[in-house]
Amino acid sequence: VAAQARVCGNCSSRDLRHIMLMPTSTPRLVWDFSSWIFVAYEIVTIPLGLIENSKSGFTKIAEWCCRMYWTLDVPATFLTGVTLSSGHVEL
Repeated sequence: VAAQARVCGNCSSRDLRHIMLMPTSTPRLVWDFSSWIFVAYEIVTIPLGLIENSKSGFTKIAEWCCRMYWTLDVPATFLTGVTLSSGHVEL
């Protein structure tokens, strides 16, 4: 699939191509798959956190991993291209 570049302002998006992710690249697919793991973990632990207030060492580490993942997910999403209906990838 061919990628198209758009010029925005004084800088071309080609300058950022080395950090942009294709939506079907292996790193992006691994990142997306890991989101399912974090969502499943939080679906279980958030309701249990309402019942039980004590936190183990694992729970504290897992909570920080979830926080860091969702924080880093925002810039990762901004740096991921989009597949258009025409089949082209917009970076």
